[in-house]
Amino acid sequence: MVLPGINGHQLQTQLPPYIPFIMLTGCANVSQTVETMRAGAVDLLEKPVPEDRLVQAVSRALGLAAQRIVERDMRAALDQKMQRLTPREIEVMAMVTTGLRNKQVANFLGIVEKTVKVHRANVMNKLEIDSLAELVRCADKLGIKYAPPVTPS
Repeated sequence: MVLPGINGHQLQTQLPPYIPFIMLTGCANVSQTVETMRAGAVDLLEKPVPEDRLVQAVSRALGLAAQRIVERDMRAALDQKMQRLTPREIEVMAMVTTGLRNKQVANFLGIVEKTVKVHRANVMNKLEIDSLAELVRCADKLGIKYAPPVTPS
């Protein structure tokens, strides 16, 4: 927690978010422990650390790092695929993944249902997915949501 010139919390903020960290300290208090865990520490260990506890913490951190790297890479690949979509395809994707039917999407957009089906097929092809369930998961990961226009009452 205390290093020459920098403390553990400052160091943690400089790490890429996919790198988990373990905080070691000679004297932890409750507020430091809470701050450390809220900042995302895998563990906070008080010195002297028993070898088995250190090994367990490092093992958890390595597993978490591998998982985060896979997730980061999957997100980057999905972001890259999303760049293939036109603004209209993204709009159709957002509407379809909220449960609207093709006919409803067509009515909202002022286009024919056949055009919605073409856009939807293009989205599926460009994102390299095969099902509506996968499309919904993609939209969720990307934070794509459709908010219907509010009509004045």
